[in-house]
Amino acid sequence: MSYSTSRGVRPPQLPTPTLCHAPGAGGASSDSCPPVIDPILLLPEVLTIVRIGRTTLYKMIKEGTFPAPLHLSSRIRGWRMSSVKAFLDSLESAA
Repeated sequence: MSYSTSRGVRPPQLPTPTLCHAPGAGGASSDSCPPVIDPILLLPEVLTIVRIGRTTLYKMIKEGTFPAPLHLSSRIRGWRMSSVKAFLDSLESAA
């Protein structure tokens, strides 16, 4: 299934947990499992996932209702996927 928006941005795929990263998983040692990586999402990806506009996003950051971005360079900002997911989870629990 193809997913596209008017901006042509595809939402990132969430990582699939494996048995070796499951809490209390017996069989696999930590040496045989790759480390879990928390991807950095750029602005277009965040806007696609959260489904809000740029102005609304920055207003929410200023109000403290959305996580502040990481400063990746002097011009590039990004958000950890886990912080965006935590924000969305908090909306579900508040509803």
